[in-house]
Amino acid sequence: MGKLMEMPFSKRLKVKIICSALFILLGAGAVSLSLVAENTDLLYLYPFARGFYLGTGLGLIGAGISTIVISVYTLKSPQRMKEKQTAMFDERNRYLRQRTWAVTGYLFLCLLYVAAMFIGFVDVIVAQTLLAVMLCFAVLLFVVRIVIGKLA
Repeated sequence: MGKLMEMPFSKRLKVKIICSALFILLGAGAVSLSLVAENTDLLYLYPFARGFYLGTGLGLIGAGISTIVISVYTLKSPQRMKEKQTAMFDERNRYLRQRTWAVTGYLFLCLLYVAAMFIGFVDVIVAQTLLAVMLCFAVLLFVVRIVIGKLA
């Protein structure tokens, strides 16, 4: 975590551009899967699969392109780069981001539990799936807490 904080802001933007390019590639792969879904033997999956992979792929491509455009624009404008850097490293903004992630995570965990309890009356398999997701989320939360505690 310390190395990431010490990385120059311009290098961070370049890493962000590379990650965005990977998003575009993943999106292209998902769009390709939507086209392959048309020729699959699992015809009952076709309407869902095509829409799901097409929508996900186009979303990833759009997000990647927009992030690259914004990052390149920021790299070319020293004033904008200074503003973005100040906003990223400002302690108040960092505190707000951390609190937002924390509260959102706990709310998500609670909502998963409530959803699993109510859906249990309708479909046991869906309830078990929601509880499994909740368990994975709780374990991940616990592991991340331990790792961050050791890094701090």
